[in-house]
Amino acid sequence: MKRFGRILARVGIGSITMLAAAAFASPAYADTTADLEVKFSGATSSPNTDAKFGTVSMINHGPSAASGITLTFDIGDLDSTKVELDTVGCDVNVDTVECALPPEFILINGADFDGAMLLTKKPGATGDAGKLTVTISHSGTDPVAANNTVTVNVTIADAGGPDLATLALDVYKQGTDPNEVAFQPIPPGGTSNLWVFVVNQGDVKANGVKISITLPQHVSFNEAEPDCTHTVGSSTTVCEYDTVVLDTNGTDESLGFFFFPVKVAADAPGPVALTGGVVTAEAMGEPVEVPSASPRNFTRTAPKGFVDVDPTDNTDEITVFVAGPTGNGLPQTGVKVGLIAGAGSAVLALGVVLVLAARRRRVTA
Repeated sequence: MKRFGRILARVGIGSITMLAAAAFASPAYADTTADLEVKFSGATSSPNTDAKFGTVSMINHGPSAASGITLTFDIGDLDSTKVELDTVGCDVNVDTVECALPPEFILINGADFDGAMLLTKKPGATGDAGKLTVTISHSGTDPVAANNTVTVNVTIADAGGPDLATLALDVYKQGTDPNEVAFQPIPPGGTSNLWVFVVNQGDVKANGVKISITLPQHVSFNEAEPDCTHTVGSSTTVCEYDTVVLDTNGTDESLGFFFFPVKVAADAPGPVALTGGVVTAEAMGEPVEVPSASPRNFTRTAPKGFVDVDPTDNTDEITVFVAGPTGNGLPQTGVKVGLIAGAGSAVLALGVVLVLAARRRRVTA
């Protein structure tokens, strides 16, 4: 039977707001020099929604792991009559909000960790809502200050529509315990899963989802799929899931997980974090009813006027961690991941969401 979208599970937006950062067990690092970079996407919201999670990407360019990480949000240029940043659990000053990640959180060399901050819209707000500046810091030495800060324009769109956000989990060795996240690199020739999280934060349903993927060099797809263009050994694909519907913002059916089995080449270098891969999710269009005798009860219209409200958060980068020839690699330990309350104010760890989803496994076939 045809598999529609490789959807493992869906959890509601309400569940997301109850999750925070995962505590990653890690040995102590002698060198504390780490070049951190921060990015922010998804600062434009639909006119008919109350709130939106903007994506905060924290990237460690190395050479060492970073701990004692703090995100500082400068809200001095944000129009508080239109938009408000969720500050629960953070230290609020006159024009800044400081959110310290748990001390156990370690961002290893090569990691690209995606989190979220909630932007709440005031009733009746429209148009330009000012600027938001985000700065990342850690307890060690950061040799490149230029990429520690990013400024984005915050906007309420004039027209509604779907508003997809895409997050790809960094790819590690697959764990054996469904309640355990194994932060171990994949040995050359080994396999794992690329997990992709897609959420519709818009005010129009995404009736069909198109996912385009380019894997990093030395990584290929390990299984073919009827809805996709790739074969075993391919490194690119386009998947059109025309029966997958992501509901409007705030509903239990507004988000979903997709997974893709991948393989690391036997001659891949290591230990290394392979980068250069990307995944993009797009809404496919509005459905039109057709006679019930048809094999399917709808067809697709042309996507004219069916535009994503904020395409800045439709794409995410893919990182695959590979061990050395003898199995050595970045010294991360698989840990039991728990839930921390109050994540509406802190960083959303998708690893935690993944564990929650695994406990509610529901495969669509």
